Amino acid sequence: MAPPLLGAADAVETNAGLVWANRIGAITMILGVAFAFKYGVDNEMIGPTGRVLSGILAGIAALVGGDKLWNRGHKIFAQGITALGIALFYFSFYASYQLYQLVPKELAFAGAIVTTALAGALALRYNARTIAILALLGGYLSPFLVASNEPNDLFFGSYMFVLNAIGLTLARRKRWLSVEVVAALSTLLLFTAWFAARGTRLPPPFAGFAVLQFAVFTLSPFRLIRMAAAVPAMIGVAVLCSVYSSPMYWTWAFLVAAIDLGLAWKERDDQRLLPSLAGWVGGFLSWDPYWAPHGTLFAGLAGGFAAYLGAAVLLPVSPRTMSTYSTLAGNALFFFAACFSWFDGQHHGYMGLLALTVAASYLGAALYFKRAGEPKEMLLVSAGGAFSFVTLAIPIQLSGFSITIAWAVESAMLAFLALRFQNVWTFAASWISGFLALCLLFSNDTGRAWGAEYSPILNARFLPFLIMALSLAANAYWSSKLSFLPRAMAAIPLLAAHFTLLAGLHLETFAWIEWGQPVEANLTSKLTFASSVLMALYGLVLVAQGISRNFRLHRVLGLGLFALVVAKLYLFDIWQLDRFYRILAFVVLGGMLLSGSFLYSRYRHRLLAMLQDEKT
Repeated sequence: MAPPLLGAADAVETNAGLVWANRIGAITMILGVAFAFKYGVDNEMIGPTGRVLSGILAGIAALVGGDKLWNRGHKIFAQGITALGIALFYFSFYASYQLYQLVPKELAFAGAIVTTALAGALALRYNARTIAILALLGGYLSPFLVASNEPNDLFFGSYMFVLNAIGLTLARRKRWLSVEVVAALSTLLLFTAWFAARGTRLPPPFAGFAVLQFAVFTLSPFRLIRMAAAVPAMIGVAVLCSVYSSPMYWTWAFLVAAIDLGLAWKERDDQRLLPSLAGWVGGFLSWDPYWAPHGTLFAGLAGGFAAYLGAAVLLPVSPRTMSTYSTLAGNALFFFAACFSWFDGQHHGYMGLLALTVAASYLGAALYFKRAGEPKEMLLVSAGGAFSFVTLAIPIQLSGFSITIAWAVESAMLAFLALRFQNVWTFAASWISGFLALCLLFSNDTGRAWGAEYSPILNARFLPFLIMALSLAANAYWSSKLSFLPRAMAAIPLLAAHFTLLAGLHLETFAWIEWGQPVEANLTSKLTFASSVLMALYGLVLVAQGISRNFRLHRVLGLGLFALVVAKLYLFDIWQLDRFYRILAFVVLGGMLLSGSFLYSRYRHRLLAMLQDEKT
């Protein structure tokens, strides 16, 4: 007769009362027996032989009782009782040698193997992963629940190896992910705790053996396990090599990386790449490389960078996942950050070259992706990496005005490439580098740059303003021809170009007026007058160019400057200028305004024709 269907509340109650109460109770009983066992040992209530035999007999009773309960239909309850019996066997065999030396270690080891095999057989018989998990937990807890003051490293290591081998065989045969997760986490926690307790007293062979335990998990059929296995393996290598001052770090690290990348290649699984890189980074950060020569250190970092870059580029997998994109980006960031951190103090002159080398590597990857017909995302990530490191190399290798000039030239080159390939990301990169150059120009490059040898216009301060303005103008011209960009957007860099050039001319005009002159009462009048005249003259040039080239933006911009000058003249200059400069300002500026008006009058027929053509 089929069991009746339960409502949601009834199902929750039944699950809690039957399943979880049973499993938690089994674990609690295991711990209670272990504590009672330990109490009996500490107080000599039972002789060593009696303690071991009582544990074995109790384990047999639990297994027999669990089997009878299973046959009677109490399957979930029977799982906890069976797991309790398996755990009692673990306690007994482990204590028979580790605590009391009642039997040779070979016999105790054989008992542990038989117990694990029995747990696996029972889990298979009942098709119950819960038995496997509870039995494994009992096995993993045994070394610490019955630990002595003189632990045996060889026995512990061998015990863990056999426990893992049988447990993982069972998990992979039945494809029980939860069993393998328990094994992986328990192995990590136990070896970490054992190493923390033993420290440098651990013999190096055991330390290497502990790290190799994680290699078993790299072969897991479960992607989650095999991807994560490289992280503790790499970190374990680094910690052990640091503790023992071993020069073998790079050898072990490259071995683990080669295994992981080789498996990624064999399985055509690019999702292995990012966890493997995380292990590589974590291992290096956990290592103490202060004793290592700089040449060896750089060779190791460069080798790792090349290995992970090559794997991300050449791994034959389609479609690519986010793991590949993240590996491409993270690999370069870690390599350069590590090199800069360790070598900048003594080798600063090479850091810019290093950034350019990384940029060249990623440019090569972008070209490969383009030729191979890879998705555009791969091309963009690689090209973006190349752009980022070229941009980074400039302030590292250069100084002063040279940084602004280099970023400005880079912006113009990227704008040309955006037009050549009609690529929106290259266009965005050109605007980013141009924005960086503008910020640096107006924050750091506006200071005085003259002295006894000052030469107006032809000096180091005006040069970055001129190049920046030319770069922005070129950017505007090429941006106006992009098929994906509204033509009006090109006005933004053009306006920035005129603002930059006008600002540079202002600085040069002020410097020319101030240079070599003593502070006098009418200096403010001279500067104010010069500013107004310069803006009016610049506006006149824009109007003339706008009419001759039929460029409305320049005409409008010129008229806007005229309006600004008039507002400045009537609202500010008239109150600030001395009488002479006030008269001169009104006369000169009035003349310029009339000149602008004459241009409109002289070419009005041509201008009207041009405007009519724009409408049609």
